[in-house]
Amino acid sequence: MRPSNDPTVLYAAIYAADDAQDPDKLAQLCWHLYELVSTAEAARDATLAAAVQLGPAARAVVTSGGSAAALEPLRHALRRLGWEPPADASPLHVLAHVPAS
Repeated sequence: MRPSNDPTVLYAAIYAADDAQDPDKLAQLCWHLYELVSTAEAARDATLAAAVQLGPAARAVVTSGGSAAALEPLRHALRRLGWEPPADASPLHVLAHVPAS
């Protein structure tokens, strides 16, 4: 059975395995915790990388009042991330675009 992803439950299980002096269970639980933390860090890194790309492009659109010329760098940044909105999207829709999962 896969350990819980709930940190409270997982920490309680780690403490219980430690108290029971069960090194195999403790190793399994700690490895699962490591996987959870690694996944969270990778998601954070991807989010920061996207923000670094999208932030300046979005600011340019906002400061230009939504001009078509300023919209193109944002569309380009979204395209690089695989999040391109429909071609006929308004500047507001481009700024508010939520990529499909």
